Amino acid sequence: MMKILYFYLSGLLLLWSSCQRPTMLDFALRYAGENRVELEKVLDHYRNDSLKYRAAVFLIGNMPYHYFYTGAQLDSLRQGYRWMQRTGLSAKAVKHKLWKTFGEPDVRRWMKRNDARSVTADFLIRHIDYVFGVWEKRPWASYYSFEDFCEFVLPYRIEREPLEFWQEAYVRRYGRLCDSLCAVNPDVVFVASALNDHLRAEQNWYASSDLSFVEYGALQLLDERFGGCRELSGFNVALFRALGIPCGIDRVVQNPHRIGSHMWTFMVDTDGRKLPYLWNYYNIDREERMEEKYGKVYRDYFSVQTTNWAVSYPDEDIPGILKNPFLRDVSDEYFGRNVAVVPLYDSAGDGRLCYLAVFNNAGWSPVAVGTAAGFQGVFNNIDTAIVYLPVYHREGKLTAAGDPFIYTKNHEVKSIRGGNESVQKMHLVKKYTGTAMDRLLLDLMVQGVFEGANTPDFRDAVVLHRITEVPLPDSNWVRVNCPSEFRYLRYRGPKGSNSCIAEAMFFDADGKLIRGACIGTPSAENGKTWDCTKVYDGSKHTYFAAQDADTSWAGLQLAIPVRVSRICYIPRNDDNFVKPGDLYELLVWDRGQWYTMGRQVPDTYGLDYEGVPAGHLYWLRDLTEGGRTDIYVRTGKTGVVVGSLYDSCI
Repeated sequence: MMKILYFYLSGLLLLWSSCQRPTMLDFALRYAGENRVELEKVLDHYRNDSLKYRAAVFLIGNMPYHYFYTGAQLDSLRQGYRWMQRTGLSAKAVKHKLWKTFGEPDVRRWMKRNDARSVTADFLIRHIDYVFGVWEKRPWASYYSFEDFCEFVLPYRIEREPLEFWQEAYVRRYGRLCDSLCAVNPDVVFVASALNDHLRAEQNWYASSDLSFVEYGALQLLDERFGGCRELSGFNVALFRALGIPCGIDRVVQNPHRIGSHMWTFMVDTDGRKLPYLWNYYNIDREERMEEKYGKVYRDYFSVQTTNWAVSYPDEDIPGILKNPFLRDVSDEYFGRNVAVVPLYDSAGDGRLCYLAVFNNAGWSPVAVGTAAGFQGVFNNIDTAIVYLPVYHREGKLTAAGDPFIYTKNHEVKSIRGGNESVQKMHLVKKYTGTAMDRLLLDLMVQGVFEGANTPDFRDAVVLHRITEVPLPDSNWVRVNCPSEFRYLRYRGPKGSNSCIAEAMFFDADGKLIRGACIGTPSAENGKTWDCTKVYDGSKHTYFAAQDADTSWAGLQLAIPVRVSRICYIPRNDDNFVKPGDLYELLVWDRGQWYTMGRQVPDTYGLDYEGVPAGHLYWLRDLTEGGRTDIYVRTGKTGVVVGSLYDSCI
């Protein structure tokens, strides 16, 4: 059905501006079926109000391509945050409990409902009137085109969340603040930035993506404040649009150096520029720009985009989210304009689409669409210093169309193909290349101390152990020779370290783990995400990061004084160092597939491979624990990782 719709639209969308598409309106009304009468009520209601009528045409004309799901399982799964609050369990534990109770999310158990066949006249009229009422009193409204208003303020939904009227609740919560800010300074960026600062100061967002397996409504997010970048972006957009600030969502369909996708928000300045932000991470600033490596960036629109590949090539088997007709490629706003001409193995895709894929921790994931012409693929506006693989997508499967390559800052395509008989020895210490921060976090613990005391302010503190060397990335065990007993124990980091640590365990004279109430200095931000309890929660994947860089600490208050015999501590790190006892496998990419260089179980932190073909792409997997992995390139004797610009071969 969708292919029919794309085919129909591909010849028509170019004829009409984004907010006036009578042919799309006609199609939407026919598609609405029995609900047509509700949509026509809206059009009749605004027949004598040209702007609101155009707004109604815009929304209704695009409704056939918007939908949401309902169902008992879906409703149950959306209770995750409430379960977490009630039980005290972690988000990850709640997820597993929900899935065990109600089953893993299964779209086949849900009812798909199309907006054109579901939206009532009362809902849409109420929505349009409310949005116009807020918009018309904003001092910046006159600076924006009606098209910008339609795309970035008017929509009644953000993605595929439940259909609900949410604006009024957001205005009740934040409308008075917005009005007072407008009175101080009517500049939209000032108001948006101040609102962003206010949200940051609230510190009431539970940051975790473990519950991001279903879509949540704006009303639920207003009250419960939880989730990863998807939920945070949805909340941001709901708030700003409710207050009459034009905004939207930009996204990366697959991070080139992280697991999964990523989303963030942008606001539209009065000159049309899009200013990216995410309230707890990126500020709203006319000069500040995000510098992360993303590969390709896409923008969500409410209207079907005529430049979208799915619309232009309705018969192509476009993979995954790239066939979403609401996405527009805006990579040029982040990386500038460029054209990459990539060698292909053959001309099998001549005149068809081909794709660029990045590595997603377990395989290749398409992120960019281009065209094949002869033995070349042509791709516009791609990011630099990332390993790409040109691929075809046929019958739901990816096949390599050419060698992997890196697009350089000089706009050159550097293929990674080996091509000679030379071999090399490789010493590997990590499963993925990481960043310079990985080693820095270990270095930050040097001169940190573990102390015992019998006063809560540690004025009588005794040093139980001082860290004098760079610790191991995993468990570090030390013996304590002090015979005294203490009621208060803590880790205190050196100056400038924010006392970053993942885990600390104190053991008594009998070798039993010492437990107590967590005490310490405030965390850096974001509520309980990085507080001192994370040092004693038994998880090496959480950590403490203090607000004060120089005088911070994280400790325990015990019921009675206890003598400490041993300490085990784990630095804050990514948990992706090569560890003794795990089973590893090194793979080499050559002409469209991975080849194994064998499996090893190291007895120390690191492993060695000999006879490895030089100049190829490599992938080190932990077959015991899994976790994050990445691909990398080793060049010369220095072990420089070209793909991410860091050294993984120490």
